[in-house]
Amino acid sequence: PPDCHPNYCPKTSEVNPSSGGPGTTVVLTGISFNDGTVYTCHFFGNVNVTAKRTSDTTAECVTPMDAQGAKVTVDLLEDGKSCSEMPPTFTYTSGLTECTADGMK
Repeated sequence: PPDCHPNYCPKTSEVNPSSGGPGTTVVLTGISFNDGTVYTCHFFGNVNVTAKRTSDTTAECVTPMDAQGAKVTVDLLEDGKSCSEMPPTFTYTSGLTECTADGMK
């Protein structure tokens, strides 16, 4: 299993975009996203989704349907472990258009 040496354990530093609705593809940036390893994106709580490693420093995942309207941390896990000290946050938005007397906004 990975230890917290930066060459062996993923460390997530950024998520882009930082907000969006459920089903948003996010790109995680960090270090030690090793080839040949199965990763999951961990959203605060116990919500995990499959991640796709795209390079040694980036991976992608799709935000789950849970926690709409909440600001959550998101991290990349390898065998359930991460070395991220302060994982970045993602803010769920409803994606709904608000209708007012003056029209939509």
